[in-house]
Amino acid sequence: MFTDGDSIHSRDSLAKTVNYLEATKADLVTLAPGAILQTFWEKLLQPPIFWLIMMFVGGKWVNDDSKPRWALGNGKYMLFRREAYDKVGGHSAVRDRIAEDYSLGRLIKAKGLRLRMVTASDTLGVRMYSSLPEIWRGWRKNFYSVSGNHPLFRATYRLVLLFTFLVLPFVVLGYGVYIVPTTPLNVYLFTGTFMAFFLWLGIIILDRSIGVSPLYALLLPLAVLVYIGIGIDSTIRGALGMGFSWKGRVYGKPITGQFEAPVP
Repeated sequence: MFTDGDSIHSRDSLAKTVNYLEATKADLVTLAPGAILQTFWEKLLQPPIFWLIMMFVGGKWVNDDSKPRWALGNGKYMLFRREAYDKVGGHSAVRDRIAEDYSLGRLIKAKGLRLRMVTASDTLGVRMYSSLPEIWRGWRKNFYSVSGNHPLFRATYRLVLLFTFLVLPFVVLGYGVYIVPTTPLNVYLFTGTFMAFFLWLGIIILDRSIGVSPLYALLLPLAVLVYIGIGIDSTIRGALGMGFSWKGRVYGKPITGQFEAPVP
């Protein structure tokens, strides 16, 4: 079982997870923790990001053995069967990956093994980031790295999807409101309202489920724009080989130069 030092566990977390692994005959059980959110930026940005991850990476198909493409691992809590961990090569197999937990989850399903992701807010709690700069740097390193092969294409493709599904509805709504004085009943107003309503509804439901005021959902357009900014920054840095700084290290930057043996 692998976990992080900054996570908070219930006393029976390991017993419950082992029981679940044995009952489901899973090879890897990874937990989605309860989010500890305290500052304005955490409450504004983290829920939409969690939502986007489930839309573009996870969702209910993570636990579907017939869909190997849909996989996700959370490094805050990963319980493996020893045989499964050895079969995929363990952490050594993903030592060159920035998001090694995500990569391990994909390896498990690629080998035909059983992955189960469980929401466990009563078992595990995590405060990922505490400020806007931390949120920016933290998600910046993940945005590009989870693209696997052809990262530039997939990162760009993801940005296009974000704009199309999460920004365009508000642009259409804004234009519909703008022309209301001349055209009160216009198609832009109705279309934008319809699309924006369902986006807001999704975030409101998520916010309520994790104890965040639904008022933060009203600022969803701002949260999406910030995340697109993170994605653009990540894509540029990845494409140019600039790497991603995190906790005193730089990931994803090509090594220039060679190691030299010490002079005896």
